[in-house]
Amino acid sequence: MNSAIDIRYATAQDVDGIVALFARVVDPLEIYSQAARSDEIRKFSQAELQRRIAEDACAISLAVVNNVLAGFAITEDQRGPIWINWYGVNPDHRGQGVGRAILQHMIASASERGGTRIWCDTRTNNVASIALLQGLGFEQLCKLKSHWHGQDFYLWARDI
Repeated sequence: MNSAIDIRYATAQDVDGIVALFARVVDPLEIYSQAARSDEIRKFSQAELQRRIAEDACAISLAVVNNVLAGFAITEDQRGPIWINWYGVNPDHRGQGVGRAILQHMIASASERGGTRIWCDTRTNNVASIALLQGLGFEQLCKLKSHWHGQDFYLWARDI
């Protein structure tokens, strides 16, 4: 079934669903250490997501398919650059273009947010994310060896 992917910004009413989906996406990611996964799940709590939405109505983008939360992107407006903290896809919706749709939405709307570039990092072994970022015109800036939780990352950017 090929359903339309609707992209919109999150509201306070979405936070419980985002928290649950975030944990469902992040907890099984073996490309991150258990300590890293636990830290991130704890960090992106209900209170933190509520705070982000209250400060920036565009901070969290959601993908919805048939009224089901299919994906998310949590961003930070850095007064020019827009940092992607996390983007993830509901395991039930992987392989359907949800991640691509969220990132394309971010790219298309970045200038309206005053964005000059979008940037993020990925684990060096996150093959799916690397392919998606490259396909959307992100440039690999550098490799960060033994970075966060002792893991290796690539830093990426795409000018608007």
